[in-house]
Amino acid sequence: MLHAWRKSFLSAAGLLLALAALASAPAQAQVETPVVVSNPASGDTYRPGEEIVVQVRPSSRPYTSFLSVDGRDRPRITLRVGTSDKVLTGTFKTIPSFVSAEFYDPDFRRNRRVTRGGPLGVFVIEFRYRVRQADHDTDGVSIARNSFAGGNIGANVRGFGGGFSYQPNLTKNHAALPAQAGHKVAPEPPSFAGVQSPSLLLYTCGRLDNCGSATHRLPTIVNAARTYNVRYSVTPALPSGLSVNASTGALTGSHSGSSARTTYTLRATDGYSQRADLTFSLEVRDGAGVESITVTSNPGSDLTYGKNGDFGTNDTIAVRVDFTRNFTTVLRHRICLSIRIGANTRRACNPTSSADKLYFSYAVQESDWDGDGISFPANPMGGKDG
Repeated sequence: MLHAWRKSFLSAAGLLLALAALASAPAQAQVETPVVVSNPASGDTYRPGEEIVVQVRPSSRPYTSFLSVDGRDRPRITLRVGTSDKVLTGTFKTIPSFVSAEFYDPDFRRNRRVTRGGPLGVFVIEFRYRVRQADHDTDGVSIARNSFAGGNIGANVRGFGGGFSYQPNLTKNHAALPAQAGHKVAPEPPSFAGVQSPSLLLYTCGRLDNCGSATHRLPTIVNAARTYNVRYSVTPALPSGLSVNASTGALTGSHSGSSARTTYTLRATDGYSQRADLTFSLEVRDGAGVESITVTSNPGSDLTYGKNGDFGTNDTIAVRVDFTRNFTTVLRHRICLSIRIGANTRRACNPTSSADKLYFSYAVQESDWDGDGISFPANPMGGKDG
């Protein structure tokens, strides 16, 4: 009987020791799998300037809190964006003592509001990353297993006989967060949205405008600030001597030969093969030459300008210049026509235009004198007429 009592006592003592040992044993698996708590502004893809927010939360049992060892040992986590690792520094989300506040409850896996709950400690560590232009992740951001580091994790563990004891320096191990399909990352794709398809008419040398080597500004993408490493190309091949600048999208070169009107595609492609297309038409014509020069004004019955009163109605000489080709581009040069009046050469400038014609006018001056009639020198438009 004594033997049985002794055996029972030893068994109870052993149980007490086992419970005490269990109470003092450090708890494991103190961190849940990290979670992305932000959402892209549109769809499932973050664009440059948006923030990705990750939280590390404590495990539910035993009750766990976070603290920092010192200012130099701040919590860190590694966020995988495509093929690049972003090491982020966390911010503690603290709940003040003896207040009504909301905190993350790991037992219920949701936020709870506690009023005058006592010193609640730190419940969540938050990490933020602002997306850059070069970032790209087609299947979603991820976090490798056990990538949470820094800081210190402790647990309040109920001991034998009641009460809690705080145990610091517990494990930070956690499961991996696989690629998150709802949290992809990419720069804004190139866009020509709202840009009108241009129609270019160029001329070879020997005409009024756009002659020889020049740069013509084709439309470029409208959202350049949010795209990444955009390059331009054009198909089919442009006429000989012309090309598109791969960086600026400008049409450059010399147009020395004519070519029929053709539709081309200007393509903008970013560093991750996202692209946008814009069509434009281009025609290169031979230089427009002067076909004829005609005086269209009427000097009156005496066939003389300036004799019917000072600056009368017949004192303006009007001239029409006809060209061998139509011209539809805006005139960029100060166009003038030379008129021979006696021994002097006068200039009529800034004509009006329509189709293949230019219209000049010249107001006769008191000093003008020509006894046998006005005339026009060779190349009256300074060689621009071919």
